[in-house]
Amino acid sequence: MLRDFLYLDAKLVDQFLAQLEDGLFEETTERHREAGKGGFGGSVRAPIVEARADKTHESSAEYLRSVRQTPESQFNRLHSYLDKDEIIEIGDVDEIEFASGLRRGDILSLQDVEIGVGGLQESARLTKQLQGLLPLMDLFGAGETFDAEQRAEMDKIASMDSETQPLGVIAIVPGRARLSIAMELDRSYLKGDVRGESSLLVRVIRVLRRGDTHLVGDPTAGLASKMPRAERRQMSKKFDKKANPLGLNNPEIRFPGIVGTAIGIYR
Repeated sequence: MLRDFLYLDAKLVDQFLAQLEDGLFEETTERHREAGKGGFGGSVRAPIVEARADKTHESSAEYLRSVRQTPESQFNRLHSYLDKDEIIEIGDVDEIEFASGLRRGDILSLQDVEIGVGGLQESARLTKQLQGLLPLMDLFGAGETFDAEQRAEMDKIASMDSETQPLGVIAIVPGRARLSIAMELDRSYLKGDVRGESSLLVRVIRVLRRGDTHLVGDPTAGLASKMPRAERRQMSKKFDKKANPLGLNNPEIRFPGIVGTAIGIYR
């Protein structure tokens, strides 16, 4: 299977392979040997008798080839190991209690999940885009809509989306249950825009129970997770189902939900 990777955690793949293979290797050497009977090529003109005689001639060739491992080839090898009996293939999820049967450490393979960035960081990203338009708005006199206090507030919101922080995302699994998966992606392993429909290989960290919530991608270095629940719920209302019917871009996920570590996201 050929995959177009949008995210691939090479460090995690190496950690898993090292446990399965008692170490890591970066290159392999392959020895190839070809043997056959010689003969005249199609372009050679010779008497038929001579051609028949030459067909009895043995020929052989041998060559070595070094193969360098890449994160993508390492992922394929890991997937081959896990595919035997470790991976849980998940399609549409219609039963709301489905996730209750999953356990910490399970490896899930999901197809056609819809992925969005967590609400706090998505708000910060959109605010950054608006800030980029401010000089043009000021030039045409439209920037007066935002006073100094509002611009200072925009700076605070925009600062919540830093390239040094993990990217919090939510994946929504197809089906009536609307199962959510929260993940924090290491930005150094991003290979493209993960938003949209993709396939996913993820390791379960936590399964939410009824009444549980999980803040997705806390860009405030833990401060938001310490907010009183009432304030967090008020914050979540800004991303209600009417504005966000799929449940993407919410600040937090609720039951039924899973917190996981993404190994690979691809199309």
